[in-house]
Amino acid sequence: MQHLTIFFLTLSVVIVKSALTPEDLMNLQMSLRRCKSSNQVDPSLMSQALNGQMVNNHEFDCFIACILQGIGVTSEDGSLKADTAIDKIPESFQSRDVIINAIRSCSSRKGSDKCQTAHILFECMHEKNIPNILMG
Repeated sequence: MQHLTIFFLTLSVVIVKSALTPEDLMNLQMSLRRCKSSNQVDPSLMSQALNGQMVNNHEFDCFIACILQGIGVTSEDGSLKADTAIDKIPESFQSRDVIINAIRSCSSRKGSDKCQTAHILFECMHEKNIPNILMG
């Protein structure tokens, strides 16, 4: 779950274990449970995403949108709350500035609904090489 957690948060925010508050952990755990039951995502797509590959699948996009909203980094319509996302990044995180720049750059991108917005954010983070920075 640790790697899965890191992956989902890289779409709009980087949360490293040391930066998670108990409330963040609880929100994430509840969101994962709720979002898994409401969005049936093929496990191979999860593996693909965890390997740093782009995923083009509507259910996956809706799953990501659900997680991001559940942890409070997106609004009801799926818009990224850049300041909230940035606040989650530990000050000591080595690539903090790169990730903050990516969040600021990607935060204005929006789709026609929250699922499409999640996909656009995911795509933007890939353009900025964020998954590779985080996953090594």
